[in-house]
Amino acid sequence: MELFEQASGARMHTALYRPANLGLAFLTSGFFLDLARFLTKAARAVAGAFLGLLSNRSLRTRLSYVGQLSKQRALSYGITGIAARSAGLLTDLRLASSSNYGVYKSLSLRSFLGYRGDNLDRFLIRVKEAGESLKVISQLLARYVKPA
Repeated sequence: MELFEQASGARMHTALYRPANLGLAFLTSGFFLDLARFLTKAARAVAGAFLGLLSNRSLRTRLSYVGQLSKQRALSYGITGIAARSAGLLTDLRLASSSNYGVYKSLSLRSFLGYRGDNLDRFLIRVKEAGESLKVISQLLARYVKPA
């Protein structure tokens, strides 16, 4: 939230709203240094939480084989997103060759698939995608912010 506040000037507000369309000049080198520090801390936190939760036998037991979704059922219901990927369907628009979805084609990124389509697969995909999001932001930061 501190980064949003630093960039937008608004407290506790996640939208980047700048009156009169001021451009991106307000994003200073200090902001990008703070963002780089945040990415490092967040990557450690996500990895630690992932390992802690994954080693929790109670959580694994409660999530395994619950809410299973087959590939065929996901297709017939038109399910997309993490629920579809947990069933083994690759439905990630960022990776589609026919899609011109932002700058994703020029980035190195992964999409994760599940096998059983259960809540455990969905949990694992969500945590892995949180880490992948941090990697995408790091790539963009390295690409667009040149050292002085």
